[in-house]
Amino acid sequence: MSLFHSLPKEKKEEVLGRLSKFQDGKCFLCEEYLGMVALESLEVDHIIPFAEGGRDDKSNWALLHKDCNRKKGVKPLLLARSLHRFEKDKRKFEEKFKLGKVLEAFRGTDGNDLKIKFLGENRAEILYKNEKGLN
Repeated sequence: MSLFHSLPKEKKEEVLGRLSKFQDGKCFLCEEYLGMVALESLEVDHIIPFAEGGRDDKSNWALLHKDCNRKKGVKPLLLARSLHRFEKDKRKFEEKFKLGKVLEAFRGTDGNDLKIKFLGENRAEILYKNEKGLN
C-alpha cells in the first residue's frame, strides 16, 4: 500500500490538487481532462514502480482516472502511457500509420536525433540520441 493511502482526507485532497495542477488537469495515462470528479474516481499511482527503484513519495506519484489505472493493470505507468499513445495514434492515422508517422509522433521529424541500422531483410534497430550521443 502506498503512503498516499495512509494520508488524512484533507492531505489527500491537497496532494491531488497539486498533482492535478502539475499535470495541467489531465490524467497521466490517457491525457484527457480529469474534470470536476469525486475523489473516489481518481487514483494515485507510482510513475516509477518500486520494483524498478521508484520512491513512495509525491515526487513519484501521478494522478489518473480510476478506470485508466485499472485498465493499465500491472504495467509500469510510463510503459502504459506510451502504449496508450501508440494505440491512439494508430487509430488516428489508420492505414497511413507507418514508421515515418511513428517517428514523427514520438521523436520529431528532423532526423538528427535518431539513426536506423538495418539488421536484415525484416529487422532494424533504431538508436536514439541522448545528451551524450547515440545510444
